[in-house]
Amino acid sequence: MSRTDDIINVAGHRLSTGGMEEILASHPDVAECAVLGVKDAIKGEVPCGFLVLKAGVKRAPAEIEKEIVALVLSVPLAFLFAAEAWKRLMLVGVIIAAELYWPDLFHGIPWLSYGRLRPLHTNAVIFAFGGCALMATSFYCVQRTCEVRLFSDKLAGFVFWGWQAVIVLAAITLPLGITQSKEYAELEWPIDILITLVWVAYAVVFFGTIAKRKVKHIYVANWFYGAFIVAIALLVRLLGRQSVTAQ
Repeated sequence: MSRTDDIINVAGHRLSTGGMEEILASHPDVAECAVLGVKDAIKGEVPCGFLVLKAGVKRAPAEIEKEIVALVLSVPLAFLFAAEAWKRLMLVGVIIAAELYWPDLFHGIPWLSYGRLRPLHTNAVIFAFGGCALMATSFYCVQRTCEVRLFSDKLAGFVFWGWQAVIVLAAITLPLGITQSKEYAELEWPIDILITLVWVAYAVVFFGTIAKRKVKHIYVANWFYGAFIVAIALLVRLLGRQSVTAQ
């Protein structure tokens, strides 16, 4: 691998050419590769990849190019951009703070009331921004430290889109007042089932990647991420049992 310290600035985001070259080199048809920063009028720079295919490869270049782009636009990067996008939803906190000072700010519109927007704000922080950021960094770190790709790209894709579906459903149901009326566990049971499925898939991808690692040891970051995944599952289980007992 070459030029691991080269950085290009794409619309304010610092991207490693070495990191992208590592991804390109993982494609089975690629013998050599290089990534350079090309000037762009809008984004400042954009990455441009050059490939040398292995001898005997007879597949269509367009097909290989499509697969390469899919490798670069990976699930960790998708989660990173999602976290950046959903971060804007946390601005709801400014609105509910204003409502504490001006209780009649929205003249009694139910879905803009403090009682409905507050759980939207807390869930945006926890699930939308926090969840996407942690999934992005965990998927990125486990690949780099284990020196392998994710256990299953398709299952990782399900984790991404399933989690985005959870966020969208929360953003719709909470302002409408459709909740279980439980602090930090407001989402209704169908959404809870989706969260469970996504979280189990998340655990399978993460721990499955560790299981097929190429290095002997497990980096400490992965122990922390693994503990986070298990602890959240246990916490949700504990909250569920307390809710049943209270009823």
